Amino acid sequence: MIYRFDSIPHNLIKHIGGKASNLLRLSKSGFNVPDWYVIPASYFERYYEGSRMDNLKAQFNKGLKIDELSRSLKGVILHDGTLKENIERDIIRVIDEDIFPVSVRSSALNEDSEALSYAGQFSTFLNVTDKNSLSEYILQCLASQYDRRNMVYKRLNKQEKIFQGLAVIIQKMVSSQKSGIIFTADPTTGNKNKIVINGSYGQGEGVVSDSVKSDMYVYDKIENKFEYRIESKKEFVDLNEKGGLIKRSVAEDKIDQPVFTEVELKEIINTASKIEDIFGTPQDIEFAMDKEKIYILQARSITTKVTDERDELIWDNSNIVESFSGPTTPLTFSFANEAYSIIYRLMCLKLGVSKNTIDENKMIYTNMIGFINNRIYYSLNSWFTALSFLPAYKYNKEFMEKMMGVKSEFKGKLIKKENGTNRFFGKLSLLKLTGSIFISYITHGKNIRKFKKTYEHAVKEFTIDIDQCKDSREAIDLYIKLKNTLLSKWITPVINDTFAMVFYGLLGKFLEKISRNRNEKLQNNLLAGEDNIESVEVTVLLYGIAEKIKKNREALKLINNLSAVEFLERIKSDNRFIDIYKEFSCYINKFGSRCVHELKLEMPNLRDEPERIIPLIKNYVNRKDFDNESIFRKEKEIRRDAENSVSEELNKYHFPKSYILKIIFGYLLRNTRYFIRNRENMRFIRTNVFGMVKIIFRKIGKEFKSAGILEDEKDIFFLTVDEIISYVYGTSVTLSLKELVNLRKKEYEKNFLRELPERFRTGFIPYTDIPREKISNKGNLSGIGCSPGNVKGTVDIVESPYIEKARGEILVAEKTDPGWLPVFPLYKGIILERGSVLSHSAIVARELGIPVIVGVRGVTNNLKNGDLIEMNGSTGEIDVLTRRKGGS
Repeated sequence: MIYRFDSIPHNLIKHIGGKASNLLRLSKSGFNVPDWYVIPASYFERYYEGSRMDNLKAQFNKGLKIDELSRSLKGVILHDGTLKENIERDIIRVIDEDIFPVSVRSSALNEDSEALSYAGQFSTFLNVTDKNSLSEYILQCLASQYDRRNMVYKRLNKQEKIFQGLAVIIQKMVSSQKSGIIFTADPTTGNKNKIVINGSYGQGEGVVSDSVKSDMYVYDKIENKFEYRIESKKEFVDLNEKGGLIKRSVAEDKIDQPVFTEVELKEIINTASKIEDIFGTPQDIEFAMDKEKIYILQARSITTKVTDERDELIWDNSNIVESFSGPTTPLTFSFANEAYSIIYRLMCLKLGVSKNTIDENKMIYTNMIGFINNRIYYSLNSWFTALSFLPAYKYNKEFMEKMMGVKSEFKGKLIKKENGTNRFFGKLSLLKLTGSIFISYITHGKNIRKFKKTYEHAVKEFTIDIDQCKDSREAIDLYIKLKNTLLSKWITPVINDTFAMVFYGLLGKFLEKISRNRNEKLQNNLLAGEDNIESVEVTVLLYGIAEKIKKNREALKLINNLSAVEFLERIKSDNRFIDIYKEFSCYINKFGSRCVHELKLEMPNLRDEPERIIPLIKNYVNRKDFDNESIFRKEKEIRRDAENSVSEELNKYHFPKSYILKIIFGYLLRNTRYFIRNRENMRFIRTNVFGMVKIIFRKIGKEFKSAGILEDEKDIFFLTVDEIISYVYGTSVTLSLKELVNLRKKEYEKNFLRELPERFRTGFIPYTDIPREKISNKGNLSGIGCSPGNVKGTVDIVESPYIEKARGEILVAEKTDPGWLPVFPLYKGIILERGSVLSHSAIVARELGIPVIVGVRGVTNNLKNGDLIEMNGSTGEIDVLTRRKGGS
């Protein structure tokens, strides 16, 4: 017999299969499930009896040829006239006419279980419009359990029984305008904190079979945000009037638009979450939408192993991408990884963390960063574990998240090993730790001066040593000397970063207490106009060179008519331009290492290619509205206004509280400015250290090429530091460096265009579940306001700072590094997808008085060249005023 969903006897539920049982629960729970009938598996049982069927089943279990068995078993079902007559007598005449058109689906007794989904193993027939042909489709659905693919699936999953019982569902079709699949946990990684939705126009079969393009939406439950991958959907699957399905063309204005609105997505997620609650496990749900009403077609458990964020490693490149943007080579990563390991271990030791604790947690410090698809990421578990060894972890955690520019709170697992000390000794240890931090604070000024002297002395020695370096062994010795001299002393800049993080956070907390309308604007304004930031001298020197060229008619003519290389050669060889060339040489000597990708050892700097800076100088020369001094004056005014604003707030308090608050404010402000200024200047020193390391390994690369060890001197960048040292000193575990380099080059090329998300999670063996790709984000146009000011202007999407002409008034880019600094003054405002309030871009832009917004997700996809926008560098808000037609 056949039963309508609302009249299934309780004793037959065990015979209707997994899919129908799930539909029954959904129908009874009040979800919009299209009307349906089910033919229980028990109805068909008598047709699986008889010596012929038993013999064929026995042959299957013996492992005989599947193709032959499949044909024979299906024939028993399809050519049994009695079975067809009984179906037409007992079933077809019972079904209501108004349910048509219908779908015919299987419901195996062990289908859609938590262990095995049997997804796609049985035949489904959609849009059956004729009641007279229904029996034929029921038989084909029943026979599909003996399809070759199904029998192979059983064998692969060690299912011994050839027939597990198959019920058949007949369900009303939905004339859907939109449809899709929603997974309430990531089906690839099993991460239950992510919901994945695939959707397209028309019928869901297009999404399920992947026969048309569909959008992907990923919702992060923890961060409460969507990420999108919107496809160009030129076709959709629709119901054919004659039965079955047909592809049709999507309307022109909908091709590149998201299928679902954010309101619809939230409703779909809300519905799916309720379904997950009912079943108690993450679900794979097929749904359809007709006139904004969501219909649930089926739901089954996700068979991927489900994980939780707390059991995973969390990778984030929000801030580090400013230093190591895009694909990076093994040499750069291995040097950076060693530097992080040495420096942060020494820093914790200096701040009073016991040597025993550091030794027990050695792996934390050797894994502060990771190398994922040739990209460098912070291992947040390691960072926050190391931070947890210091006092006031709760507050410092919040401050570090701001400093690193991460978009959401770290809720992952701390991976430290406890040393098992009792509470008394634990308090003594904390007291000692606090004392060490206090000593580091009061001696910091002296330590900074001492570190600068050490650095200056190391640079002088390096300049002499590198010229006298004869071979690879001497180059390695020079590298080790440089590492021992500077990396062991680098704890001073890192401790400075820590204090910058703490005081910036404390200043924010203070302003929040005294101001009713506390926001980032006031805090950032207080930090504007800071003097003695070394990086700002970059623009001053370039502006000076541009002014000299403007005053020299011949030089002005040359820079506008010759190529960059020709212009350099001309001013170098012609005595009429000796002053210009001297100033240019002075710039290269001082800032030759400061360029795009300056920390990537494989990338040439301005010392290698000085002509790269000429287009920027040309830009300075030809910009009539560019005034270096007015920029700094404006920033000083913003600073004074912010100080006056705080003073007014403090004056509202009565004496002596107002006096005490002013002392606290002055103390916090002085320290915040001091440590942030030092932070930026120390980063310039870091740039030069990487520049020296670059020179050393390039020298080794040339020798390896000459000796036939490598094909090309640049191949050195595809080896790690340890591999190079081992080869030079005779401890290498492989002699085939050429083959190793070729393997690494192939990986690099494969990963070059494979962008990963800003943050993702993996298991404790990361490479087994790396995300497949970065999903574009077309979210709201807002971010973190870092430098005050409200400006209106046209958009210029910039991929490289070495441009001859600014095409707009507001620079928009995915990310920048310190090498972008010279281009900043050419724009009225800057908007970046990446960055934080303490990133290089924010600090320098505040000094230059240029409004900046960072952390604007998907802005390079949302905006186009020529769009007219208004941005608020204080609030982080962006308004699109007009769209330029045909912008690119």
